Amino acid sequence: MHRLGTAPSSSTTLPNPSLVQVSLTNSTSSNDPWGVLHVNLLPLFNGEPLRVPIEELNLLVKRHISSVVSSAPSKALATLENDTVRAAFFGNGHA
Repeated sequence: MHRLGTAPSSSTTLPNPSLVQVSLTNSTSSNDPWGVLHVNLLPLFNGEPLRVPIEELNLLVKRHISSVVSSAPSKALATLENDTVRAAFFGNGHA
């Protein structure tokens, strides 16, 4: 068993990692790292493995935190908490 679910069998065709990297890199240039993170995490909830390296997802989280802190430092903690709670309860964070 794989640490993030069932390990892909040898007959499973996984996407080319270089293509995934390019698409995620292009996606991270958007103004919504939190939304991009959600899209990349959704497969986990369908029992599928991650398609991008966890390090790339960590970068998206760091970008989201940086953007929240820079836009409203005094409200950053409350905003990040609200984002996390909405994501947990509503799934996609766009409730």
